Amino acid sequence: MIHELKCHPESFEAKWLNKKNWEIRKNDRTFQVGYILIEKGFSPVANNGTGAYDGTEIHEEVLWILPEGYGLKKGFIIMSTKQLKRVRIMNGERQEFTEPYN
Repeated sequence: MIHELKCHPESFEAKWLNKKNWEIRKNDRTFQVGYILIEKGFSPVANNGTGAYDGTEIHEEVLWILPEGYGLKKGFIIMSTKQLKRVRIMNGERQEFTEPYN
């Protein structure tokens, strides 16, 4: 199963640079190991505060899930992820990077 998710700039940059390989999310989609996350770069302050996507994506596979409890807010989980590819659209052209950023 594939889930498209918004990802705010601070978290997105860390993921793009392959420094963050986990995600804390409300488990409103019943995430499972093996699911693919497509995290889309999103700026909540763009468009006069209505938010906008910036044309970047990170595709990840969910490797492991820590269920609610363990100090997590009720209904939230932590997912361990593996970056599969990064996507950037510049000047109308799609660029894909399958090697992690070094």
